[in-house]
Amino acid sequence: MNEIWIIRMLGIFFALFGVAIRFGYFKKMYFASKGGIYGYLPMGLLFVLYSYYEEISGSRPESLTIYYVLFGLLIVSILFFSLRKPKWMKPKWVLWVEKYPAKVINKMAEEVKDDPEWEQNAVDEKSIDAWAKRLSHK
Repeated sequence: MNEIWIIRMLGIFFALFGVAIRFGYFKKMYFASKGGIYGYLPMGLLFVLYSYYEEISGSRPESLTIYYVLFGLLIVSILFFSLRKPKWMKPKWVLWVEKYPAKVINKMAEEVKDDPEWEQNAVDEKSIDAWAKRLSHK
């Protein structure tokens, strides 16, 4: 297998991983990261796009210009999604958690580190509300 296919498969992996994060899987990563996880989807697409450079560079100059524009847009998207964390990229459960003050969210993050069963607290909005209420009284 040559390196282009490895880069392409790595890109597909990151893109699918980004989609899985968007749909609310890998909940523990939310508390372990600073938000960079939302940049995985465009990063995967960037890897896939990069893997087609040889084919595109040998074609018309207009194609290469479009390639570079798409490449730049994906880099900007990675930075934007990682730093700004757009609301539409976040899973519903994250939006439910983020309506609480930072103090409560920090307590949630601490509990996640200590309690392997913590995901039962993030099943639905009602369970997150109960979790936040319990932690805010500590």
